[in-house]
Amino acid sequence: MKKITLLAVFSLFTMTIFAQKSLTIQEVKDKYGLFVKAVKKESLDRVYIDKIVVVPEEDEILSEFVTINKAFIELIITNYSSISSDGMKKIRDSLKLQAKFLERLQADQLFNQYCLPYLCAFYQSKGYTISDYNTPKKTHTFDEMIDVAVKYFELKNINSRGEYNTRIGINEDGLIRTLDVRNPLLEIFCLNSIKKNNYKAYQAMAKAKKSAQKLQLGLDDNDRFKIAQGAIYVLLSVDESFRGFLKVDYEKNAKQLPFTIKF
Repeated sequence: MKKITLLAVFSLFTMTIFAQKSLTIQEVKDKYGLFVKAVKKESLDRVYIDKIVVVPEEDEILSEFVTINKAFIELIITNYSSISSDGMKKIRDSLKLQAKFLERLQADQLFNQYCLPYLCAFYQSKGYTISDYNTPKKTHTFDEMIDVAVKYFELKNINSRGEYNTRIGINEDGLIRTLDVRNPLLEIFCLNSIKKNNYKAYQAMAKAKKSAQKLQLGLDDNDRFKIAQGAIYVLLSVDESFRGFLKVDYEKNAKQLPFTIKF
């Protein structure tokens, strides 16, 4: 009788552990509302919905994910979400507002394209299985990563004195004009890494710009602009500091990322 009781307790314990280690896609999406909050705000001339990222206390693993990736999540919710605030501005109750916001966030294809694979990969790195998520990790080369990363360094214009005005940002024009195949998960990682390593990124840009300005890159203004932009891409792609922080950032987070880099 004692053996049977012990066996039953062990079986129950094993089943509990298994249950804790298994999630569905919907259960993962349900976690969105724990770390992204909708807040209605009013200014003198308008009412708008602000999206705030918070570190949740209810879920230890989710708390770790948000703590590590807070800037990344803010980047996605601000620039890679197609949620409309139509109909939400009139909701007075904060709980009803959050419920409506969560409903739209879970249905937002753009947000899910970027956030869902990262969140699933993080839980999988902690030993969880996502029962209806069978997307294998795609493998990219390090050169493919570099090719994506440099496209966020934009030449705005060349002034009458031949000086280059540049910026680093979320403008996707460089990716649109140069890549025949887009890799959204790799793109968002590169952009987030550049933002985290802001000082090194700007140093690399300044160095590339200085080198490119020394060269005679064409007599026609349009030709010179296009060649200069290409030269900046190339100079950045071989900059050891630039390559270095991307490599370190990837290796530090490799287990938690929804793709693999081959060096």
